[in-house]
Amino acid sequence: MPVVTLEEYQQILQDFEKRFLPFKKNLESLNDQFMDMLMSKYTKKTAHKHTSNVELFIIYLESSKDIFDLKDLSKGKLNSQFRAWCRSKVWNPDSDHDIRTSLKKFFKFVASLKNEYEVEAKRILLLL
Repeated sequence: MPVVTLEEYQQILQDFEKRFLPFKKNLESLNDQFMDMLMSKYTKKTAHKHTSNVELFIIYLESSKDIFDLKDLSKGKLNSQFRAWCRSKVWNPDSDHDIRTSLKKFFKFVASLKNEYEVEAKRILLLL
């Protein structure tokens, strides 16, 4: 493992943040739209539960430091690694089934938008 100085490490983190930030903003925007759609169909509590699980997923993607687009997501990252991360980092997370349901609803919504993420959202639905 190569040795890096503190300055090099800080530069690596800054480069990651610059690269990840547009993707994160897009996901947060999609999650806001997802919330609006859920509020028209479900109670506020249910809508908040699903969007909170998606927010957790976005935080997980940021903490993984190796995902910069939906095409970078693998089956393991979506399922077992995300669930393990939730169990280790989140106090009283929803059940695995609830989290999976939230992600399925979110990616179905994203696929329905017919935007640049449509194809990847459909691929992700097959992996969930």
